[in-house]
Amino acid sequence: MYIDLTFVEYKKKVGKEVEEEKIHFVSPDKDHLCVLVEQNKISAMIKNNNETEGIVFPAPREFNITLEVRDPDDKDKVVFSISKNYQDFQPTNKTLYAGEEEEIIFDIHDRIYPDFDGDTKTKNYKVVVIADSEDDINEGNDFYGQGEFNNDTPRTATVYHVSGYTGGDLGEGPHGRVYGDVVYSIGNSSYDVGCVNFNDVKSEIPANANITVARLYYYWFYWKELSTASGSMEFHGNSISYEKLYYDDTVATKNPTRWGTHVYDVTEQVRDALQEGGDLVATATRVGDAVHPAGMLLLVVYGKDDQNKNEPLIEYWIDEGAFALMADNKVWPTGLKPEQCTANAYFNGSVNTDSVKEAKLLTVLPQWTPYELTDLTIGLTDGEGDALMFGLPVGCPLTGARRSLTYWEYVGTNCMAFTRNRWEDVNLSSSGNKAGIQSKGNFMMATNAVLKVTYLPDLTVTLDDVPASAHGGETHDAADSRFDSLEARIPVMEKIQV
Repeated sequence: MYIDLTFVEYKKKVGKEVEEEKIHFVSPDKDHLCVLVEQNKISAMIKNNNETEGIVFPAPREFNITLEVRDPDDKDKVVFSISKNYQDFQPTNKTLYAGEEEEIIFDIHDRIYPDFDGDTKTKNYKVVVIADSEDDINEGNDFYGQGEFNNDTPRTATVYHVSGYTGGDLGEGPHGRVYGDVVYSIGNSSYDVGCVNFNDVKSEIPANANITVARLYYYWFYWKELSTASGSMEFHGNSISYEKLYYDDTVATKNPTRWGTHVYDVTEQVRDALQEGGDLVATATRVGDAVHPAGMLLLVVYGKDDQNKNEPLIEYWIDEGAFALMADNKVWPTGLKPEQCTANAYFNGSVNTDSVKEAKLLTVLPQWTPYELTDLTIGLTDGEGDALMFGLPVGCPLTGARRSLTYWEYVGTNCMAFTRNRWEDVNLSSSGNKAGIQSKGNFMMATNAVLKVTYLPDLTVTLDDVPASAHGGETHDAADSRFDSLEARIPVMEKIQV
């Protein structure tokens, strides 16, 4: 007669894969393990074994189970440890009878893998689950002497130094004041197409306007490689060179990928095209089949020669960059919290809010994959897959094609996502204005946030307060009727195993 606690292999679906292991990394899954994760879920299947001869007793109701993380360079060095009584796992008040199995899940609200040198991309820790870790049960006797020797079960965890799905601060681009407006076009942008016609924006620019700023954004990703897209760019028939390069690498994944934005100053080219009646067309050539164009954006700031003719005084801030964002979800369990997966846009300087008529915010997502409501992680979100904030949430989330709430939707040829109103009303402060583009489970590539403040006619501010095209920012590393076209776009992005 004996008691023999052990761990057994069992099948469990984690993300998109069904594994058969003794230990399962539930969130993050085995491909997204990272030292930055602050909530780790790990499961195992404990069994009161009766596969040998003899009578097996029910296990006592009170015994401890311990999870340890051990240093790969010193197997006796424990770098993290947590113990729980068997009855503290759900469901409680249970007895483990002979031959029975019970899944236990450690839900640890803490980082469990120590940080290491950033020059080292990964480190292999050993995760060990121990049954009856305090030796409360005598599992060895003359009949069955192995009972005390099968309580430990290990699994190697390949842990990344960084994830790549966390956010950061977008770079500061042009900022200025004009009697005019900020207009934009994505033209006929389409996934994997490198030639875009922006002639539709001409109708939004008055004939006598001065082009103050014109920026062309080329979005791309380099699939399965941490390399930068190369090739040439032409605009209005002229070869142009990029002014800024932003990119973000997703590394805690089986398919490391670089997500990038090339920024071109095309102010002179847009002026020439408008004066000559030429086409506003951008053509990118790419090198390599792994480089995928993800759309383009032409952003134009114009002013009027005569500031007294119907054009309001506006102030604009253009933030730009590239951040791949994905908080934890059940399809790709990253284990990351939404607050870790936010792209911030800072609009520096002071504003006399008494002189402001309105303030509006434009955001751009070249890549966006919404997930089903049932695929979002309970506890991280109230049915929202993403969020747009400007101090407080901006606007109202939409009920998307996949029933989760989202602030963005695909437009045009299903290549890029914008909010419902495109330019969203925001509550402006006199200083410290900041926008946040946040993943609550949806995959997002955040690249642009533009703030446009329109002043009242009797304002006292002048154009001399801010240069009309002050530039800032440095290069950094950094998928209802409105949704009829969304399902056509989602299958394309779901081929990308993020």
